[in-house]
Amino acid sequence: MIRFKDIQIPKPCSVEYDMLPGDNTKRFCGSCEKYVYDFRGKNQSYLNDIFTANGNVCGIYYEDQIQKPLLKIQHPFYYSLSSKFLSLLLLIKTLFSGQDTQAASPFVHVTEQISSDSGSIRVVFKNRTSVSHKYELTVFINNILYKHNIDAHERFIFLPDNIQPDDHILVIVFKTKNTHFSSGRKYKTHRKKYRFVYKDTPEIIININNRKQVRIFRRRRTAGVPGNFW
Repeated sequence: MIRFKDIQIPKPCSVEYDMLPGDNTKRFCGSCEKYVYDFRGKNQSYLNDIFTANGNVCGIYYEDQIQKPLLKIQHPFYYSLSSKFLSLLLLIKTLFSGQDTQAASPFVHVTEQISSDSGSIRVVFKNRTSVSHKYELTVFINNILYKHNIDAHERFIFLPDNIQPDDHILVIVFKTKNTHFSSGRKYKTHRKKYRFVYKDTPEIIININNRKQVRIFRRRRTAGVPGNFW
């Protein structure tokens, strides 16, 4: 296929154009089921009017017209002016909203450590602990979320009563630090993972930086008896 500017020229058509039904402007071609416009001998302005009004259309040309690289669709002046105006508005909006976008996007730095089969875990995060640090725990049982974002100050996390010996427990410890910048607040997050099997570790003790201790176990059931039972 030969291409000159916006005109595509396929293989020559065997249909006689002047025998097709239509008028001096366009004729309907039953072979391709489209209207074919008569562009033979027409000037640049005429072609632009047809393309602007109808979009991409089929047409018949003289051979010397095709060989001239002057055929180009021209949009009206008001169309070009409106396009430039819209582009300017988008540029202004981007400039004024740039700072808000930067402030709203948090910076997350994630590190992972995986351990298994230990009843007493000592979790150590690098860097000195400060009041801006927050420690949270998330617990999965058999890859299903059980507890989410439990504050380490709670100290106890009770496992469900129906937990089975072969159930797998995943504990994720998060340390989050809030950092203030002139453009807004950002966050730095560190994460460590620990995997257990319940029959091996019926009670899990997690020490975080020797400052916080969280115990994870199943609550023991108690029952009362009459005073004269014994």
